[in-house]
Amino acid sequence: MTLQPLDDIMTWDYCQGFFNYRTYLQIVTEALRDQSDRRGELKTLIMASLHYYYGRISGESGHFEKAAALDPEFTAYRMWHAKELIRRADAESAASAIPVLSRAVQEILYAPEAWTLLQAIKNEYGLEIPEEKTLSPLAHQMERRPLSTKAISGCATAPISDAAPFAGHEHRI
Repeated sequence: MTLQPLDDIMTWDYCQGFFNYRTYLQIVTEALRDQSDRRGELKTLIMASLHYYYGRISGESGHFEKAAALDPEFTAYRMWHAKELIRRADAESAASAIPVLSRAVQEILYAPEAWTLLQAIKNEYGLEIPEEKTLSPLAHQMERRPLSTKAISGCATAPISDAAPFAGHEHRI
């Protein structure tokens, strides 16, 4: 793939949860400033986004894990990877989701959702949540923020499904 820092790769929807625009634009800015070749990093971010999009559209497993591995700092990818682990409906996979979700609580943006999933894992599998006493106040603080910002975010996620992470396992968690 040929890519230059000033190539327009921005999607029409410009949804912050689908692509790590912040890091991408930071790398572009630094590459232009330093006159350095950072195309490899840019391509990695694009590939992460493509795995994420494909995972959301196809429902095939493994794409969220790949997206999170390619761009481990992007919380949205890690959250969907954690949800994918939980969907497996086994204690080992749920235990693997705990550190991912714990980190997401600390990063605030996904705190309430990550906290809810952590509590569901604890209740369903009896697994302990390390640092639960530290994470709980963070999650509850974010739960008290103003009502949903989805209406003002300008980011519609349709037609891509935002299906419940436990679809097909209604009796679980």
